[in-house]
Formats: sequence, C-alpha cells, structure tokens
Amino acid sequence: MKKEYDAIVVGSGLAGLTSAAYLCRYGFRTLVCEKRKKTGGLVDTFWHQGFAFDGGIRAFENSGIVFPMLKDLGIDMECKQNQVSIGIADRSVKLTSQDSLDNYMSMLTTILPDNEGDINQIKEEIRKVMGYMDVLYGIDNPLFMEKMDSQYLTKTLLPWFFRYQRNIRKASRLDEPIQSYLGRFTKNIALIDMITQHFFQETPTFFALSYFSLYLDYSYPIGGTGVLAEKMTEYILSSGGEILTEAGVSHVDAKEHQIQLESGEVFGYGKLIWAANQKTLYDRINGLSTTNFEKQQTLAKQSIGGDSILTVFLGVNQSSIYFEDRCGAHMFYTPSTKGLSSMIGWEDSAHDSKGNLFRWTEDYLERTTYEISCPVIRDSTLAPEGKTGIIISTLLDYSLVKRISEAGDYEHFKD
Repeated sequence: MKKEYDAIVVGSGLAGLTSAAYLCRYGFRTLVCEKRKKTGGLVDTFWHQGFAFDGGIRAFENSGIVFPMLKDLGIDMECKQNQVSIGIADRSVKLTSQDSLDNYMSMLTTILPDNEGDINQIKEEIRKVMGYMDVLYGIDNPLFMEKMDSQYLTKTLLPWFFRYQRNIRKASRLDEPIQSYLGRFTKNIALIDMITQHFFQETPTFFALSYFSLYLDYSYPIGGTGVLAEKMTEYILSSGGEILTEAGVSHVDAKEHQIQLESGEVFGYGKLIWAANQKTLYDRINGLSTTNFEKQQTLAKQSIGGDSILTVFLGVNQSSIYFEDRCGAHMFYTPSTKGLSSMIGWEDSAHDSKGNLFRWTEDYLERTTYEISCPVIRDSTLAPEGKTGIIISTLLDYSLVKRISEAGDYEHFKD
C-alpha cells in the first residue's frame, strides 16, 4: 500500500527546502525527494583534504527575505558580512557602501579616460536602479510577519507598499538585455564588457544594474554556505517532515496524484511542488492534457541551456593574509581590458579543427571575468592553518561545452 502525503516536494535546493519547511510548520504531512546524496542543491559546502569549498553560491543576499525567514522559523545561523571587490587588470576597488560606486567608476575612467562622459552617464543609470532597490528591499518582507501592530502598518508598511508599487513598475520596464541597454550610452564595447560580462547571457538591465546594491547585501554563514541548507533540513526533520535522498523521481501521474521513484516506490500526494529541473518534470509527467500544459511542455522540450559555469577548486600552500591583500574574500576579476566582444564566435573556430577550438578557449579564458572566493578569509576554520582554499569560476557558453562533450573531448577539456 502506497504512503500518502499532504504534499510532496521534489528537489531539495533552497526553494524546495523553504517550501517544505513552511508546509511542516503549518502541520502538513510532507515528503521531500532529492536525487542526490545530500540536500541543498546549489547551496552546498564540501570538504576536501581539510579545505572547505562552496560548491554553488559563494555567499547570499538577504534582500529583505533570508534573515526574516530564518527568524520567522526560529532558526539561528551566525553570519558575517561578505565584502565584495571588483578588479580589472592591475586595479581594484572594495565595495563598502553605496559611495563605492564612485570609486568603481573612477577606476573605469582611469582605464578608459576617453570615455569619461559615457562612464558618468552609466553611473547615473546605476544610481537610479540602486534607488529602486532601496525601496524594493528597504524593509523586511512583510510576508514573514504574522503579527504587526497598527503603528507599524500605518507608518511603515503602507507607505512602503505605495513606493514599492511605483518603483516596481519603473524597474519592470528595464527588461532589455544589459549589453544592448548600455549601448545607448557608449559605443566602446570593451567598456560594456568590463561592466557586464560576468552576468549570464541576456541578463535584464534591472537585474544587472541592481547588483551594485546587492553586492553590499551579501552575507556568509560561519561554516560555509551549506550551513543554510543544513539548518533548513534540520528544521524540516524536527518538525515532522520526511526527506529521502538518492530518490530520483522517474514518473509523475498527475491524474492519480502519485509519483514513482527510480527505486520503484510509489507515493501519493495531495499537492506536488516541483522544485527541481523543469525539463525533467515535463519529460516524466502524464495525466495532464490541457492546452496550456501542452504549450509549456513543448516550450520546455525546445529550450536549451544558456551558460555553463567552469569552476576550479584550489588548495594553496599560502596563508589567507596573502590573498586578503590581493583579492579579499570575494572578488569579480577581469584580467584583460580587451573584453570578450573583441573575439570571434567559437562557432567560427569550430569549423576548422579541434585544436583551433581549444585555442579559442584559451583566448576566452584570458579575457573573461572570474568570480574568486576564499572561504577561509570569512571563517578561519575552513582551511588548514597557513593554507587557503580558493574557488575560481567563470561562465562558458553551454553550446560550446555541449559541442566538446559530444565530440568525446569533455574530460580532456576539463584537464
């Protein structure tokens, strides 16, 4: 006889864990199914030879949500501020306050003095979006406040709500890809690259420019980013929820309200929350035949990845002081001022030979932007004494990685 649950959550990244935590809080019988050996998804910290490495996100933004949510659930988690730096070639700035935007733009002007006017215009655009952010995330999210007194409602929440509506309308209009939007203010493609090339392809303008506020909002949990997922997991289990790991879902029967695991086990549900890969859901579900579902299923099957992330984890025989002086705990670093737009597309190189494609990749790695993270600078227990763990990552076109993989060269490419 199959077990029945009020709700089944598939996927235990932070979205799945948050969903399950609140279901458990309000008394719903809840099961979480996770295909990996541990929960957390991209909120993960792993250990190797005494070094702690964050496998997904390097830190997280509160955005008026994370800390209020933890407080609402009664979860204690020690964090420290995660200072971000931005470096280009041999120059860098630390982002310590909103005034650091001036320092960042001064760095760009030093590198590209002929574009000072363009840079000043872009600075004003960034400052405008930062103003929107101050309103959007200016207070703790009221959804996590079950009780509020009338004074808070009238003097804080309602005024904020009207400002929120006004600013979210303005922000929603900035949905143009950031590269083309900045093209309104400068014709120097290298300048646009320096500002934008660490974002995913086609990132909307509002999201990209808002990051100059979000950089100041980063926090890092003591023990690594994975502590956040561990705390959420503990809460679910202590609140009566159940979690199955190594429990991939092979089939979803929406008509009968049941799922089947790869092991063959079947579970029934009242409600299903799919917090996992969307394409997998549409590959494995039946029992729905509405027009909207079929359209969404076709869209999911036709979609392809945008960017892959290349990450290197290094254990270095050098103290954290050495890296604190050079990159700090968290840096976005662009070694070259040429910019990725100065290159031909990888597709043109792929027509000639595999060797040309690998040489193209070498040129790409000289010009791309890297995210560099040193966990031990935030927490001295995350590396052996006198040593430093470093996480270095950059974006790569998903289609490029797929092409290399299909040619059988993926392992050679990684090496």
